[in-house]
Amino acid sequence: MADSTTGTIENLALVMANLSHSIEELKATIASLNSTIDSLKAENECEPKLLEDISYTRTKKKQKGKIDIKLDNLKHVKKVYDIDEKDRVCDECGSKLSYVGEEFVRHEVIYEPAKLYVKDIYRKTYECRNCRKKGKAVMLKAGTPQPVVPHSYTSPSVLSQVIIDKYVNHMPLYRQKSEWK
Repeated sequence: MADSTTGTIENLALVMANLSHSIEELKATIASLNSTIDSLKAENECEPKLLEDISYTRTKKKQKGKIDIKLDNLKHVKKVYDIDEKDRVCDECGSKLSYVGEEFVRHEVIYEPAKLYVKDIYRKTYECRNCRKKGKAVMLKAGTPQPVVPHSYTSPSVLSQVIIDKYVNHMPLYRQKSEWK
């Protein structure tokens, strides 16, 4: 038993000696690396040939005000939204509003199975002639439903067909694109 304890103590002493020797080697390596770093910091100049100005500017895509989709080949159906006869009354003086005209609001591409057409959405505008004579401009425009996707030609029928093709029929978007052409 005494021999095993003595052997263990000797082994520990050898391990400690090796560790202290390794620590001294690491300290020497660190010192040499620090001196190398200091000398490189002192030599802070490069050759002029190596100094090169590299710059890059990304050009922005021009945003167009209109979407370039050719709607001329599709059938157009005009949909005009109007105000009910009972609501055509001036809020200011209570007199009947007169028809002024209609304004174009947007295009929507409508999907019906096996055919597409464009629904042109207009709304009628009315004004109070009595208030106009008095110098006030009172105008009333018919309300239109909000588009499904703002600033696009997408209608609920087109969106539902894309969703059905994508998630029910498992058709990838690039194949849907070729189907819609």
